[in-house]
Amino acid sequence: MAHCTGLGMAQSLSFFSSLRKSDSDENDDGANACAICLETMKGELATLSCGHVFHYTCVKRALAGCPACPVCRRKASPRNAIRLYLLVEARQKRSCKCKHRSHSTRQACREEALHNVLARSASELPERMKKMRVELDRINEIQRMTSSHSFQLENELARRQQQQEQTMRQMQHVQCELDRANVKLKRLQRIATSSYSQCREAKHANVEFKRHVQTTADRLLELMRGCRRSCCPGCTTKWAEMKRVVQELAAPSGAGLCCTRHVRRGGIADVDERIARHHCHLGSCQNV
Repeated sequence: MAHCTGLGMAQSLSFFSSLRKSDSDENDDGANACAICLETMKGELATLSCGHVFHYTCVKRALAGCPACPVCRRKASPRNAIRLYLLVEARQKRSCKCKHRSHSTRQACREEALHNVLARSASELPERMKKMRVELDRINEIQRMTSSHSFQLENELARRQQQQEQTMRQMQHVQCELDRANVKLKRLQRIATSSYSQCREAKHANVEFKRHVQTTADRLLELMRGCRRSCCPGCTTKWAEMKRVVQELAAPSGAGLCCTRHVRRGGIADVDERIARHHCHLGSCQNV
């Protein structure tokens, strides 16, 4: 204590004040560290006449090798080291108690806040449960309505699908009938076209045939008239041959009317009467 100057004591007091501030904080990272071993100041400590504080064992070892302060390089000897571990240990104990009390206070505050939150939640729980039940009932009702509506929609969809399938089958049947009708129509059109052509050809052939028959009949009539005038009544053979030719010529046309006044007959006995009385046989009548 005799070697400690007034300046060194002031620096030591500043160290303790900084140590007090560090103890009042909750964070241990702000505490002073030994400049030699760089560890936290705890246990046996020592200070030099310059006021710098170190671990007692660290400063003794450092001064034995180099008689100077490790921080400011001021001359010092192991005899100048003043042990401070009793005061620091007491301060550390008091700081630990303060930390414990502050921790207990914070823990109590947290527990009280948690208790208040739990109490408020417990008081609000019945009302919230009631609201949740109402919401659940509403959701169940909506689900039942949705299920019923979905079932109706499914039935309606199935019915529409069946109707669509029936309509498709009917359309296919109608299309098949239409195709067959088109085929028949085309065949009938071909038959009608062919029949029309054949009818025109037949009409044309009939006109040609009638014209040819008319011409031939006129020639035969003139020939028969001339032969009758020139032949005697005894030439029955030639006259019979001419009747046969006229009969064969008149046979394809058949019996019928040559005009409104005379009737065309195909008998052999009527040929003499038509030739004798009228000049209308086979189109020669003026009334045609």
